[in-house]
Amino acid sequence: MNAAGSCHDRSAVSTRSASLAGLLALAGLLALAGPVDRALGQTPGTIEAEALFRDGKRLMAAGDFPAACAAFAASQRRDPTVSTALNLGNCREQNQQLASAWAQFLEAARQARGLPDGAELVAVASERAARLEPLLSHLVIEVTDDVRIDGLVITRDGEAVEPALWNRPLPVDGGTYVIAARAPDGEPWSTEVTIGPSRDTQTVPVPRFAARADRAGRMPTARKLALGGWALGGLATGAALGLEVRSRATYDDAQADHDNGRRQALTDQANRERRIALVTGAVGVGLIATGVYLWITATPRGPGRLAVVPTLTGDGASAALGGTF
Repeated sequence: MNAAGSCHDRSAVSTRSASLAGLLALAGLLALAGPVDRALGQTPGTIEAEALFRDGKRLMAAGDFPAACAAFAASQRRDPTVSTALNLGNCREQNQQLASAWAQFLEAARQARGLPDGAELVAVASERAARLEPLLSHLVIEVTDDVRIDGLVITRDGEAVEPALWNRPLPVDGGTYVIAARAPDGEPWSTEVTIGPSRDTQTVPVPRFAARADRAGRMPTARKLALGGWALGGLATGAALGLEVRSRATYDDAQADHDNGRRQALTDQANRERRIALVTGAVGVGLIATGVYLWITATPRGPGRLAVVPTLTGDGASAALGGTF
């Protein structure tokens, strides 16, 4: 007995009051009458599932296995039944998707265990799964200890592969897969692997560079910002010194001028230049101190605190840098 022969109709399996023997004896009749009876008065999801199931049977008979499998899978999502799981497993097997077929037969066995007279269906589904298991192909995603770090994410065709599944032979359908890995501050890595439909095992080692950034020769962003801060701070400090020199020259000119009006104007100008010099100098010192902070903290060496305190005084600008390291 196979999946198609044991239960050609979804209604045959889901009707709780009928015995399994009766269902098997009336399988041909229920293939015609069951879907209509089930659809009457049922929810939209059940009606859609029945329509998809019928479409899957029609496509299977026509030999269009990819489309038939898609129809059965959609039907199963809307209203899971043992019959649909069995038919989907049979379709996957015909479509050379052996791992998916194996999983569907196991699912059918699991569902059948909850039926009053499901023992024979459990036996059928389990036998089909056991027959396929030696034929399965496998994929091993190899992650060594030096690659396994916090934040490492590995995907197969865009879907995350849980760490518990790393380094294990995973049953997969034949085909080409994209294996990718990424880690915090690391260069992304990906590769393709092609696996045969049956009895093929491929191992994909994830390289260390894909999981952990090689920081040799690479400067952290914080240190790049530190260099920028130092450059701007140097410019601001240089401008402040220039303004300070200019203000003193203006003040000297004011002292040398004998006209009281011009003397007062030059003195006011010297004071303005000095105030601008003080503010510009404070900004420059702050940028330099911030650069020092960013440079030191770019690669943390342990717990600690660092504080930068700029200070304005009547004679100039200064900053205090301190903390614990």
